[in-house]
Amino acid sequence: MEPKITVSHIVLLNITDQYTRQRYQYPEQTIITGILVGNRKENEIEIVTSFDVTPELDGPDLKGLNSEIINNKMALYVQIHPNTNIIGWYRSGPRREYDKVDVLIQEETFMKEQLIESPLLLIYAPDVRPAPGKTPFELFSYNSDKSHLLPVSFKVEGDESERIALDTLTKEPASLEKSAVTDNLQVFLQATACLRERLELLVNFLKANGEILRTRPSLAREIKELIQSYPREPSNARKEALVDDLLDTATLSLLSHVLASHRRISDVYNTVTEIATQNSR
Repeated sequence: MEPKITVSHIVLLNITDQYTRQRYQYPEQTIITGILVGNRKENEIEIVTSFDVTPELDGPDLKGLNSEIINNKMALYVQIHPNTNIIGWYRSGPRREYDKVDVLIQEETFMKEQLIESPLLLIYAPDVRPAPGKTPFELFSYNSDKSHLLPVSFKVEGDESERIALDTLTKEPASLEKSAVTDNLQVFLQATACLRERLELLVNFLKANGEILRTRPSLAREIKELIQSYPREPSNARKEALVDDLLDTATLSLLSHVLASHRRISDVYNTVTEIATQNSR
């Protein structure tokens, strides 16, 4: 029986944001890879978050993933998300189809190294126009005897703001009107300012409870990573330039990054608060 799979909007937003940033930084390199994280209970699978992993390449082609790097990153990740496990992995590609390299990575990196018994594979094909109401993602799972991968359906979950962001990000670029994006630029900048306020609240809280960071170095590293990844708010001159000459994908990437960072900060803040409460007892 096909498993019931749900994928958080934040996972798909993270992937599209990662791809967009890499495309602008390294135009010649279009492959991104990462790990899907969540929970598996009998016939139900929930993918709640993800993190990127640098791929091993053979020229422009995907060669493999390093299981040691995945293990090390996951060990740090469970410090913040203790009730999660590796569910599978994702990559980008020109088609929503898996190939022999994907199968090799499934077997050698995940199954042989015992990262997970039956990993899912999520492929992101940004250049393939999805059917109406669909996304440019295809999810694959092993059949019952694990002889080959089969496409499986999944439900996308998230709040209204994340749904709107994902719908916009997955539209065909030619269908995006510049005015529709520029009209919402101020909303994006306000969201960034709100994110800064959350960061300042977190920093002030930690200043008053410094012993938490001394006893949890992995938490300190996670917070440092969050602050370093924070999208800077443009200056007034830059705001005017953005309105005059705006790249749709860059602005939409900013929105998805703000949403993703906001969710991660909330998770960290809740963890820190819980630890502080336990220490005060």
